[in-house]
Amino acid sequence: MVGLCNTRESDDLQLLMRDLLLQHQSDAAILTVPLRHSAAAIARRWLDRVPLMTVNRRVSSQRLVSFHLDNVLAGRLAARHLVALGHRQIGFVGGRPSASTDADRLSGVRAALRVRGLTLRPRHRIDGEFICRSGYNAATRMLGEAERPTAVVCADDHIALGVTGATLDLGPRILEDPAVVGFDDGQAASLRRMPLTTVRQPVAEMGRSVYQLDRIDRIGGRSGHPVEVVLAPTLVVRRTCGADGKWRGHRPAPRTAGRAGSAVGSGGR
Repeated sequence: MVGLCNTRESDDLQLLMRDLLLQHQSDAAILTVPLRHSAAAIARRWLDRVPLMTVNRRVSSQRLVSFHLDNVLAGRLAARHLVALGHRQIGFVGGRPSASTDADRLSGVRAALRVRGLTLRPRHRIDGEFICRSGYNAATRMLGEAERPTAVVCADDHIALGVTGATLDLGPRILEDPAVVGFDDGQAASLRRMPLTTVRQPVAEMGRSVYQLDRIDRIGGRSGHPVEVVLAPTLVVRRTCGADGKWRGHRPAPRTAGRAGSAVGSGGR
């Protein structure tokens, strides 16, 4: 039997689904978007009974298989690109701080800024949810300031699409200023009126890795060490920053253009 549960990014629902699945004597479980607090509680109770795997987000555990993007490096790629275009005032619109993806991407952005002697101002960071409306509300607030950021890194594409929507509604004067970068490279990122610059995560590769079930044999008490599969991100440059080579007279480094934008390999750390 295969069970599918939607916990709507809720700690309480994740814990409730944990108990229900255990009651139904599930043979194994895959958590696709665990939150840090509830996932730790799930791991403590679950791993004594059945194998557990996390996908997309990481959880600290001694006996856990985890598949996720190198989100710290992804944050660095986004921030490095914006700094290379000449941006110095960069904002960050996050999702839920309890999600490892949000925390790691923010950490990468801060690390890249720090290398260049820059900082992320507290008023240029706003947390919310991983939805368009959250990005829209955050951009309306952030871009309405006298000293607004000239570029915004968003914790995922949904937030970024909300931010670009807000720039369109705020008018031409605002539209000329903020560059926007998201994460994931979902289908909508390349189809909107303003194709989105984003950091792609290899979803298909992640899915194939998850179904290599021989990895499950290494958890549930069969191994004393965690198994962590970390996938490399790729920066995809489109119109929201850098694809046309225009921003305040700065020229981005030459890139090989594709139909939907330019792809920049992640390289090393």
